[in-house]
Amino acid sequence: SNEMFYNENLLVRTDMMRRGISKDLAKIACGVFWLHVDGTAKHPPKGSAYNQGEIHAIQSLVPRLLRALAQRKMSEATLGIVTPYREQTNRLQRWVSKEYGDGDRIVVGTAHTFQGNERDVMVFSPVLAPGLKESSLDWLHRTENLLNVSVSRARNTLIVVGHWDYCKGLPADSKYRRLS
Repeated sequence: SNEMFYNENLLVRTDMMRRGISKDLAKIACGVFWLHVDGTAKHPPKGSAYNQGEIHAIQSLVPRLLRALAQRKMSEATLGIVTPYREQTNRLQRWVSKEYGDGDRIVVGTAHTFQGNERDVMVFSPVLAPGLKESSLDWLHRTENLLNVSVSRARNTLIVVGHWDYCKGLPADSKYRRLS
């Protein structure tokens, strides 16, 4: 974000130790990570886009993250799942509500949901994959500011769950390509 959106003008001064994260844990668990998923983008007759492969990967990832946080005595750490598409949000929100209830610990939403809000761990589900309509891709490129919000809400860890190869194949000027 600092490079792509702010011309390197941001000065990051996050002290992980003040957040209760040891140096050892910060070295292995803080930062940006990518979980490759060979998913496919789908477009229902009504609604935006979704990627069932990403949804399944997130359904596997979230319980593992919560267990890992609990093992490190970080059971109060917050988790956010952000995606550009309302259809993906709706499907993930239904799953989170069913599995974990409607509390504040896990929040699912679009970038608009997270404006002015941070989470300890953010999972970004871009839905970018084969099958995405050209009009959806055009919309993503017109609203790249939402990408900035999506990837800058993590206090400690950002995990991108998406199709690495598809993102790498986007045009050279795409900020989504630069994310990969």
